[in-house]
Amino acid sequence: MTKRRLYPVLAAIGMLVIFGIFGGIKACSIMGMIKAYANFQPPPDTVSATQAKQERWRPYVEAIGTLTAVNGVDVSSELAGKVVKLAFHSGDKVKQGQLLVQLDDSQEQALLRQYEAQEALNKSTFDRARQLRRKNLNSKQDLDNAREQYRMSQAQVAQEKAVIAKKAIRAPFDGIVGIRQVNLGQYVTAGQTVVNLEQLSPLYVTFTLPQSEVPKLHLKQDVAASVDAYTGQEFSAAVTAIDPAVNEQSRTVQVQATLPNDKNLLRPGMFASLKVLSDQSNEQTVVPATAVTYGLYGDSVYVLTKEKAAAGATAAAPAKSTAGSGKQQTVYTAKQVFVKVGEQREDKVAVTGIKPGTLVVTAGQIKLHNGSRAVINNDIDLEKPSGLTP
Repeated sequence: MTKRRLYPVLAAIGMLVIFGIFGGIKACSIMGMIKAYANFQPPPDTVSATQAKQERWRPYVEAIGTLTAVNGVDVSSELAGKVVKLAFHSGDKVKQGQLLVQLDDSQEQALLRQYEAQEALNKSTFDRARQLRRKNLNSKQDLDNAREQYRMSQAQVAQEKAVIAKKAIRAPFDGIVGIRQVNLGQYVTAGQTVVNLEQLSPLYVTFTLPQSEVPKLHLKQDVAASVDAYTGQEFSAAVTAIDPAVNEQSRTVQVQATLPNDKNLLRPGMFASLKVLSDQSNEQTVVPATAVTYGLYGDSVYVLTKEKAAAGATAAAPAKSTAGSGKQQTVYTAKQVFVKVGEQREDKVAVTGIKPGTLVVTAGQIKLHNGSRAVINNDIDLEKPSGLTP
């Protein structure tokens, strides 16, 4: 073969060798990428988590009630007259029998003196008639007439004293008066309200419960009351009366509890949310309400377990991650567990399906699925974008 024919063959062989070398290099690169991708793990998601706790809860029935005063009345005048004295200020604490308003009784006082004078005269006449009768110097009829005249004068005096007493309007019990509704010199009519008087301690709280709850009710049963005026504060009460009949229209029974109000924080007429507590308490597995994910096909929580160490590492040591921080963090595996949700109290909810001590996710569940890798950081707010894993 001539050199002219040999050169093209050598060139072709050289090109094939070059292509083979580049192909081998590329194949090795691709195989390395495939191997690296096979071992690739995305960075773990950051979540907040806490352990499920076991707590003793007392079952209760919720109700709505109204606070009423044990004693409350609109103090009014039994007789008409002109106000000559106001012996209280609006909002004062008063004692039973304390004078509140004095009506003009000058005419009644004059009549009383007249009746008392007549009573004294009739008493003297009766005494003389009795002495004469002992000596048989008058008839029995004379004695009887003198006696009746004396008794009539006594009745007139007692009657006038009662009228005068009614002109002095007094507190029927200890309590706090409201805003006075009469003025000095004003003429009031019989039955006109002078002021409202309320006894603030204790208070009654009246509420109704379904007839199905009647077997669970008993006297002295504990009741917890809360009002809008004092958010987060509960007041203790106890059942003191249960209506013996069930309402035929609503099929409910009326219940009354007594609530101490020593600090006078509560007022009659307030609306109250009530919890009628059972005597027995139950152990409950409790998680934060944010840990529960509610779904159409069931409610669930994400449970975290420590991720096992990779091959070649110490068998007992959990996997570690440095994602998002310079220090190592324990990596967990997330698993969705369906639970049955029970009673909720404030920011806690009772669940069945997990055991106390189980580590559950409380924030960041939206990023998880079965098998997700996660690290715990309870110091950040995962509701804000800065707390989310990119």
